[in-house]
This record gives sequence, C-alpha cells and structure tokens, in this order.
Amino acid sequence: MYRNSFSFYFILVFSLFVLCLCSHSNAQSPTRFTLSGYVKDAQTGEYLIGANVYIRELLKGTSTNQYGFYSITIDKGDY
Repeated sequence: MYRNSFSFYFILVFSLFVLCLCSHSNAQSPTRFTLSGYVKDAQTGEYLIGANVYIRELLKGTSTNQYGFYSITIDKGDY
C-alpha cells in the first residue's frame, strides 16, 4: 500500500514540475508577431482592395483582401 501511494505522489509532483516548465516557456516573449489592419484612402476614407503592404528590410509583403484587410507574420525586430 505504501509503495502505490509513493508512486502516485511521485507522478503528481513530476506532472506539476513539467506543467510549471511548460507554462514558463509560454510566458516568454514571442519571437514572431502578426501585424494586421486595414488600408484606407486618405481622401475618401474608403478601404482599398488589393493594396500592397511591404516590409522592405525583410523583402516580405502581402496584399489587402476585398475588405481592405491585411495580415502579415514577421520576426521580432526593428524595421
């Protein structure tokens, strides 16, 4: 009976330890970010379809959809 309770507590403590490690690694700052938004015409305020959003330093870009919305995932950094 004592051996079974020892195994139970060992598994419980080990599981809590692993859970703490996992939650700590998720708490660190991400290395990738997703930028998103809408592109509007400055004069009319209407959303622009097919507008290009480009990050020159990364040679990476995307285009707005039929609602003027864009989304791009990039690495952490200053651009």
